Amino acid sequence: MLKKVLAISVAAMGLAATATTATADNHSCTNDTWKKVMERGKMVVGVKADYKPWGFRNSDGAIVGMEADMAQAAADAMGVKLEMVAVQSSNRMQFLEQGKVDMFIATMSDRADRRKLVGITQPNYYTSGTNVLAPKALKIKDWEQLRGKPVCGKQGAFY
Repeated sequence: MLKKVLAISVAAMGLAATATTATADNHSCTNDTWKKVMERGKMVVGVKADYKPWGFRNSDGAIVGMEADMAQAAADAMGVKLEMVAVQSSNRMQFLEQGKVDMFIATMSDRADRRKLVGITQPNYYTSGTNVLAPKALKIKDWEQLRGKPVCGKQGAFY
C-alpha cells in the first residue's frame, strides 16, 4: 500500500509543475502533462544513470536502481508504459523545460529556488548536506569545535 501511495505521489507531484487538481482514482486532472501521458499511454521519466544506487546502467546497459524502480512504480500506478531517459544533474531541469521528459526522479535536493520551477514531492526521498568525518578520538560534537582548525573538503559531488 505504501509503495502505491508513494508511486501515485511521485507521479502526481512530478507531473504537477504548476498548481493542479488531480485524483488518482479516476485520472481526472487539469494538468496538461498528466493528460498527455494518459492519452499516449506512456510516461517519459528522466532518471540518473551515473549514481549508484539511485540510478545506473547494469551490464546489459539498462537503467536500474531506486529511481528506476520508483519511475516504474509510478507508471504502473497510472496504468501506462514507462520510457526512461538518462539525465544528469546539469541537464535534468532543461530536459523538463524542453519537453524531453514528462517528469524526472533524479536525486535533486529540495531548495526554494527549485520549488519556483518544479513540484517537489514530500517527504523527500533524497537529501544532501554537509558532513564532517573525523576520528572518534577527536570527540567533535558540533561545528564550533572546528573554529580555527585546519579542515579539507571536496567541492561538488563526492561520487
